[in-house]
Amino acid sequence: MAEAIDPGDESFRRRFHPRTFGDVCVLALPENFNQGDSEALSLLNAGVESMLRAGIGGFVFDLTQLSRRADLEESLEYLVRCMGPVLRSGAVLNWLHGSRFVQEWKRLRLLGAPPDNFETEREAIEEIQIVLKAARIRTDLAQRVLNSGMSIKDIANVAGLFESDVRRIAEGRDEPSDRVALLIASTLDSLRMKKSSTKEPEGAA
Repeated sequence: MAEAIDPGDESFRRRFHPRTFGDVCVLALPENFNQGDSEALSLLNAGVESMLRAGIGGFVFDLTQLSRRADLEESLEYLVRCMGPVLRSGAVLNWLHGSRFVQEWKRLRLLGAPPDNFETEREAIEEIQIVLKAARIRTDLAQRVLNSGMSIKDIANVAGLFESDVRRIAEGRDEPSDRVALLIASTLDSLRMKKSSTKEPEGAA
């Protein structure tokens, strides 16, 4: 395991320019890398570990500078090595301005799929925040459905989902997608508020 560092460490900040947005961190991968620079990768690994412990759940790699290099294949090789610490940790990873690397990934027919790529920082960050929020919701979503006091049929109707799908989720037989998890959670909140607002006030005749 790499020695932990403070994400505000000057050498780490100079090299990767970290910026945090809640539980998401944007890191800029530099253009002037050296393929054999193990120190930079160790620094990145230590920085990622420290930020994970501080509550960061997702990273955006800003590839604006890195994509300027003429040797795209060499740059992609370096990028894949930089992805290692993030992917091994289980954190979410998106790319920013990485369309050239997506194309190169496909050209080289690398295994798996590249991270989602975005052309605006806001979209890249918001997408990770959605994924992280959905992951938190999924941990007790089935219990929330069962303890809501509402019928699965009503929940499915309001959410616009099939009753059988909601039932499988409530019974723990299916894991909902990010979109469905957020939709069910929002529906439960809406139905709970509606139920509360229609309760007769105490002491009413």
